[in-house]
Amino acid sequence: MADVTSSAIAAPSAVAAPAIRPNPTVFLVSLAVVLALAAILFIYFGLTGLPVGLSPQQAAGYFGVRLIPLGLVLLIVGFAETLSLAIGQA
Repeated sequence: MADVTSSAIAAPSAVAAPAIRPNPTVFLVSLAVVLALAAILFIYFGLTGLPVGLSPQQAAGYFGVRLIPLGLVLLIVGFAETLSLAIGQA
């Protein structure tokens, strides 16, 4: 009788899965949209000028707020990569 534990049916992880390829077009389009959105948010919130005459705590808060669009960009770049992988796999 054949050894059941060594068959591909008993160990589905032993079967080679097809390679997942990201869709580069979706990634680039998503990336361009995200960068444009971050730039619009940056300008909309008036974060293009430097603070003058602020205390160190106020300046730190000001620059902390300036990093929010960057955080959004990084978050959505990760989403764009995941989306491109999902579409490339479909």
